[in-house]
Amino acid sequence: MSDLLFLFNPDRKILTINETVTKTLGYDPRELVGKPLELVVYETQSQKAESVGINTIRMLMWGDTKDTEITLKTKTGNIVQASITISAVRDNKDQVTGFVCIARDLTAQKFAQQNLQNLYEREKHLRQDIEKEMNKRVAFTRILVHELKTPLAAIMSASELMDNEESDSLSIKLTKIIRRSASHLDTRIDELFDLAQGEIGLLQIKSVMLDPAVILHQVYDSMLPLVSNQRQSLLLDLQNALPQIKADKDRLHQILFNLIDNALKYNTDGGKITLRALVKEGYLVISVQDTGRGISKEDQFNIFDPYVRLEAGKKTTEGLGLGLAICKILVTLHKGRIWIESEPYKGSTFTFTLPLVSEEVHINQ
Repeated sequence: MSDLLFLFNPDRKILTINETVTKTLGYDPRELVGKPLELVVYETQSQKAESVGINTIRMLMWGDTKDTEITLKTKTGNIVQASITISAVRDNKDQVTGFVCIARDLTAQKFAQQNLQNLYEREKHLRQDIEKEMNKRVAFTRILVHELKTPLAAIMSASELMDNEESDSLSIKLTKIIRRSASHLDTRIDELFDLAQGEIGLLQIKSVMLDPAVILHQVYDSMLPLVSNQRQSLLLDLQNALPQIKADKDRLHQILFNLIDNALKYNTDGGKITLRALVKEGYLVISVQDTGRGISKEDQFNIFDPYVRLEAGKKTTEGLGLGLAICKILVTLHKGRIWIESEPYKGSTFTFTLPLVSEEVHINQ
């Protein structure tokens, strides 16, 4: 057996041991037979004065406790942490004639526990350090956003007033450029802040009951002029009677705008974009399909990573490559998932799901 086994009499004199005792503690059987069991029990000087080891063995012998941990010592003075159990051996008259002591070596287990504890402490300190750095990053980003948006708001307001007042064609043209550039910059700042908050779990959504068909029609109406100006077409394909969902209205708009804008950038001239929605297996499934050049399997692996921007042919794409990364964060916050299906020269379809609200939950609300 792999455990240490001692057989001893009521006076605690060792009668026999097994081979594991010899291998673990280094004693020859002749060195232990006839000796008290306490010979192999380790005690500090203070413990010896109180006979801690002897008292523990006595309690185990006479049934005050079934098993306990004890420290054994080898012939060379090393210590072995062990869990021991002592059981009485009785004759046919129910008289105690001896005891069997089984000791399980806990050295490896104790080492593993200590190693695990050390790893836990290191991980805890590392996590605390990371949280501190993340909080610093959020604080810095918040301050940076404020510092950028304050003068930007003034530029946007002033350019709007100039647009209303100026009559000179060149001034009007320059004013529109200022307003458009300021609006792009404002969008980029919002994206950076959303990404910074989303990466560390501080981005929150405010979900309410809403009709997805209404949202999809609003997005369609808003994006149609932009798509038409790019000489492309936008189609809306909705399943009849879409059920209500619980979602953040503004964030759902943001997801859809980003996906359609992404399709618009990478679509072909005269291409088609289709916005679809249907119910499937307890989820609202929304997809944005384009007829563009498609995305290779290799590029699909990191398409939702921040700052990823694919080549758009002859087009010059704007932005930092954060749109899809933010879409993934927002969809995940809604307890859905998002993915891409694409083949080169066959277009791309970005699909995301939103869980439906059960009828019971809807009635309770």
